[in-house]
Amino acid sequence: MSKGLNTKSRVTGDCQARFRERLEVRFLRPTRQYFLGLKGFTQKPVFDPSLLVYIRKRIDLNVFESLTDELMRKGLKINQAPKDDDDDEPTPSGGSGNKGKLQLDATVADAEIKFPTDLDLLSDSRVKTEDLIDHLCKELNISEKPRTYRKIARKEYLNVSKMKRKPDKVLRRGLRLQINYLKRDIRIINGLLDRGKTERVPFDKHQNKYFFVIQHVLEQQKSMFKNKSNSCEDRIVNIHQPHVRPIVRGKAKAKVEFGAKINVSLQGGFARIDRFDWNAYNEGCDLPMQIPGHI
Repeated sequence: MSKGLNTKSRVTGDCQARFRERLEVRFLRPTRQYFLGLKGFTQKPVFDPSLLVYIRKRIDLNVFESLTDELMRKGLKINQAPKDDDDDEPTPSGGSGNKGKLQLDATVADAEIKFPTDLDLLSDSRVKTEDLIDHLCKELNISEKPRTYRKIARKEYLNVSKMKRKPDKVLRRGLRLQINYLKRDIRIINGLLDRGKTERVPFDKHQNKYFFVIQHVLEQQKSMFKNKSNSCEDRIVNIHQPHVRPIVRGKAKAKVEFGAKINVSLQGGFARIDRFDWNAYNEGCDLPMQIPGHI
């Protein structure tokens, strides 16, 4: 598994390096810089590769959809070949004829996250709260850190996670211990925040997000543990991407996929995402909306 991940990251890094190299070579030509309106030749890259991403984020969704519609309309018009008179099929009176072939399908854009289990989710949340405690102690100049039992909690987690078959009693005991460790860490964080002499919270926006997400995860896990259930409303399956939801697909390979569900239409070689949602939905309800957009 680690070899595959290292290979994937290495390939991704090579692709990014080749893109940057190609970008620098392309815009280091004097003719390209002249048409960009520069006053003189420069050896520095004309713009950063991430500039296109920033420009795309500034474009409004309605503007982006109008550009997509115009692009597809002109592309279909160019690709439309004239038909012979002998091959024309008779059209019904008052009809506009066949306007092409439209394919509709729904799929899930995989978020590439680790398969979520309650034990792993609680352990990841506990490790993150321990990092937050260390950060608070450093920011508040606290020399003696509160006791978190992180080594014992890690050992208890590994004892259960390494088991090939986990009996219900052993699994519930492991979940109960991780829930208690996480409750203790959150109580310590709240106590350290109360000890702060300044009104400024010593967390940045990412740490604040993690703290609120972890508290929500703890409430969900406590509720499921108490009710002996494996599901809850708006269940968080990853603390780093709390917006990801499980999508039931019913495939033989994986009955549940994790990512955004998209409804895609294909016409004349042009694909368009008609709906993008992190929650599950019935794609059949989008048919009246998809067909007029391609007529």
